[in-house]
Amino acid sequence: MGTCTVTVATQSGLQPPDNVVQSAQEQITVVGQISISPSSLTFVSPTAAAQGATVSEPGYSGAFSVPANTCSGYAALSGGSNGPSAGYSVTPQTATSGCTITFSDAYGATGSLGVVVDPAPLSSPTPAPLTFSVTPTSLLFTTPSAAAQTVAATESGYTATISDTSDTCATSGYAAVSPSSQSGINGSPVYFTVTPNNALTNTIPVSCSFTLADSVGSQIVNVTVDPPPVVTPFSQTVSGSLTVSVMCSYDLKLGVYMCPIVTRQATYAITIPLAPNAVATQITASGSLTTTNGSAGLNLSNASNSSLTSSGYDPLISNKVGGGGNPVYYYNASAAAGTYDLNVGCTETGGDGFSQTDTNTCTYSVTVSQP
Repeated sequence: MGTCTVTVATQSGLQPPDNVVQSAQEQITVVGQISISPSSLTFVSPTAAAQGATVSEPGYSGAFSVPANTCSGYAALSGGSNGPSAGYSVTPQTATSGCTITFSDAYGATGSLGVVVDPAPLSSPTPAPLTFSVTPTSLLFTTPSAAAQTVAATESGYTATISDTSDTCATSGYAAVSPSSQSGINGSPVYFTVTPNNALTNTIPVSCSFTLADSVGSQIVNVTVDPPPVVTPFSQTVSGSLTVSVMCSYDLKLGVYMCPIVTRQATYAITIPLAPNAVATQITASGSLTTTNGSAGLNLSNASNSSLTSSGYDPLISNKVGGGGNPVYYYNASAAAGTYDLNVGCTETGGDGFSQTDTNTCTYSVTVSQP
């Protein structure tokens, strides 16, 4: 803008010297044009950085005002100064397809700044990571005959084939893994079975490993098989002696002493433990019996087991052995664990016919054991 002076003169129309010339001056203000650079601003999101705009008017030194602003709430305006050039900052706030900020000088000249604030771009979800996990990663078998155990393999975010690889359990013969491979299930475990070799006779713990792997990852599983338990066979020995004495009566008709047959019996409760494999076990009773004048024998009985069989002398049944012998008696039975009665019998067999009394002493030592 600027100012200038205009002079206007009028004349009376008379001839000189009678004519009169009159004049007047008027100052005129010329208003300039406001320019804005840039004329529009575009923000890619409400959180984008602020941008600047410059409002200019050559020759103008006054202040610029904002008579109209449709961007209130969408963008914030700050800054400004006197002309001829003033800088402003615009900060986005809320998405809008378009709004206008109008600037004006003191003389009414105006200029407009267009503002567009785009909405925030939609964020793409971060894909879940692909993970492969195995649990447990170590197994302990307390004996080669221990029950099988399972290992769970889980794939998250995908499905692929899971395989048993690098299997030293198979090559060493310590344990078997099955199946060798199977399809995974996204998010759900699949199971592999590990079975120790029950034929192992190791005396110290043995170790091996196998690897479960798919297209994403792998995991080593360590396996330890402890040796079979050391079993000390059961054995219990009983020893003692029995004496049988009888009074004989004289038979006048036959002319000899007649003695009754009398048997004494000692009974011992023997508790047979479980066999190493916790099933039926073989038990044996054997020993020596010495008699002085009669016979002796032994048996083993269990009220809950009527199928016991025996060999040797049973003093309550038959096959008595003459006095003075030193036989060895055996009792064999395939029986479950439990408590048995070991019966040792000593029998006075009737005397020699010439003595009024008869005595038989039986000395024994019997061992009951698991062979």
